[in-house]
Parts: sequence; C-alpha cells; structure tokens
Amino acid sequence: MNWPPQTEADVLAALERGDVVESSQLDVKLLVGSSDGERRGTAKDLASFAIDGGALLIGVREDKANRKFTAEPIDLNDVVERIELIAATLVEPSLPVHPREIPSEKDGFGYVWVDIPESPDAPHMVDKRYYGRGERTNRKLGDAEVIRLHRARGSELELSRAALDALHNQDRYLSARPGADPHAEPVAEHGHLYLVATPHRRIPGLADDLLWESQEKLRAFDQASDAALNDLLRNWASHLATNSQLVQRSTAISLTNFREDLGNDRFMEQYGMELRIEADGTIGLIYTGFSDAADGEQPGVIQDGTLVGGAWKLLGVARSVAQHVGYTGSWDIALRATHLQGRQSSVLDAPRRHRGPNPAFDQPEHEQFTRVDWRELERPAPAVRRLTRPLLRAVGSWKVFEEHVPELGAMPPREGT
Repeated sequence: MNWPPQTEADVLAALERGDVVESSQLDVKLLVGSSDGERRGTAKDLASFAIDGGALLIGVREDKANRKFTAEPIDLNDVVERIELIAATLVEPSLPVHPREIPSEKDGFGYVWVDIPESPDAPHMVDKRYYGRGERTNRKLGDAEVIRLHRARGSELELSRAALDALHNQDRYLSARPGADPHAEPVAEHGHLYLVATPHRRIPGLADDLLWESQEKLRAFDQASDAALNDLLRNWASHLATNSQLVQRSTAISLTNFREDLGNDRFMEQYGMELRIEADGTIGLIYTGFSDAADGEQPGVIQDGTLVGGAWKLLGVARSVAQHVGYTGSWDIALRATHLQGRQSSVLDAPRRHRGPNPAFDQPEHEQFTRVDWRELERPAPAVRRLTRPLLRAVGSWKVFEEHVPELGAMPPREGT
C-alpha cells in the first residue's frame, strides 16, 4: 500500500482495494467548499485532528449508505491557499497544516492530501466550540475533557521549561545561572539566549552514538545548519566556524568557542556560543551576547538577528540529529532570553532604519514555546516565526525581518481584523 498517496495511481489503487477508511486519523472530503458553512465545516475537520494528528484526503466522494468511496478529482486552483487560510482564520488559535496537491490526468484537477500535525495548542476551537476526533467523525469536546487536555499540555510545557532550566544551568558564566550570586566569577555583562529542542517522544540513549562514537558529526551538523541561513542571519548566529572545540561532558557533547578560563573577557562573552547534544537527543544552544547593557547615553540593545538566526539554526541541527538517529517524531522547542528590560532593537538602532523613539522591552526575561514535526524541520520558517515574532514585535523590528527574510512571510489576517 502506497500511503500516504503521492500520485493519482496511489489514490485509485487504495480506493479499489478498500484501504481508504475513515478513522481517528483520516477523513475524506469531496470539496473544501466556498460557502461560509462549508469553510467552517472544513475548519472543524482540521481542528478535530489537532489533538493527536491526522490527515484529510480531498477529492473523494463518500457513499455513506454503502460505506464506499470513489475518486472525484477537484479543480486544484487556489485549493491549497484556501485550506491554509481556513486554518489560519477560522481555527482558534491558528493551526499549522501541510496541504499537498496530487495531480490527476485531467489538467488542473486532482486531489489534496492535508497533514495536520499534533498541535501544542490543542484543543482548537471553531465558532467558540472545541473539537476532537472520534473513531470516524468529529465531535464537540465537553468541558471536563477540555480541562484535562489543557492540564496535560501544561505538564508538557513544564517539561520544556525544565529542559530550559537544565541548559541555563550549564551557562559558563556562573553569574548568569538562575539564582546565582550576581557577583560570582566570571561575571556576565550581557543578556544571554538559551534555545532547546527536545524529542517529544522521550527515548533514553537516543543520541548515545553522537556522544561516544560519532562526536565529529556535531561539527558537520553545525556547518549544515549555518549553510541553511541566509547571509543576514548567518552574520548574527554563526560563531562556531573558527576557534571552536569539541568538549566531552558527562551526559553531553559540546561544540563551544569558550576557553576553560573565561576570566572577565567581555569580547568573548559578546560572541560566546555553545552547541550541546545530550544523550537523550536534547539539543541546546547558548548565545552569551544576546543583549548589551546601556553604555553612557546609549540604551542597551537586543541582537534581534541572533534570535531569528539562532532559532533557525537550532531547527537545522534538530533536522540533522533526527536524520542521523532515525527519529521521525515531533520536537518540543523552547527559548529563554535574559537581561532584556529597557533594551531596544539593534536593527532599529541602525541609521535611517526607524523614525521616532524605539520601543524598549518592559520585562527582564522572555520565554516562548512551540512544537514542530519533521515537515517543519525541512521548512522551518513557520516555526521560527512562532518562536521569534512575539519578542520582535514588542521591540518593533518584526517587519524588518519579514522584509529581509521572505520565508518568514506574513500570515493572512484573521477575519474582522
């Protein structure tokens, strides 16, 4: 069985054999629909799969009485765009989906396969009601089930926060660690950025090979992730190409540009970086020059590009690790930035970039969490957007990155906005 289908022949063969059966992981539809009611019906289909993941196959007619399905290719014009718009505007909160056209022999017609990954924001609402997937159909969720799901998501969030705490506690600047003496040596002068990617399916020893037999792979992963960055982001986020060394830890392997004796070297902190892989596959990135303190009459600044480039780089390393160890599950991604209060965008600080006063961040720290599946590791821009836009909008520089990194692209606006 060729599934999920890649060609019309795959679709027709599966229908002929009776392999297409609606279930808790698959639904079939004849059309996306253009009327308001039909579009909202599609939105409910999408939202219902967001809890555990699933797929839609569009372009198949169902004979409910006889439980039979027949192919009926649809006009593919704008269908993918309409699906993405429905997921972005009618599902609350917006739901990332991955529609893919399957052309038929009839020119301009075919089928659409829509992957709906497990969502970290599930359950999702349509028309102010939460939806989940039953054995064959969508179903409205009761209050008790919604509360249970939110509690479960909260537990997963705490696991991501624990991974962040563990990375934060590995900071080479003792004074930057949580609860540390701010006067400890070496003293941190800058705000630091911590990014962590954890395999959602915990597998002890998943990356043991990288720690003990294939340590040099970490350099190759670093180089591949740099190659995926455009020139603008590479200048901000790539500090390990030279003067870096592999360091064996008790439960991790690190690629770092830090010397063992840091002293109070402000230049080293400005460009300090460490990439870590733990035995369970958890990946950590530390940037120690993410924000600068105020200097005389100049306000402190945030290195915006390090945030975007670092998030992009982390997902690139996760892609390489996943391919190396054969992990095909999703990843929980988290970031934390410190010493932000009063800092402004370094991008807007550039000459002629911005008119008027630049907004300053009003909190000492910032955290952000999301989940990505293997498709977003291949095309990480949407996940990078989710991770970085909240902070960069707060300091006024997000539109600059939309302009200079087109892949980040603007999502369609919500209806009524």
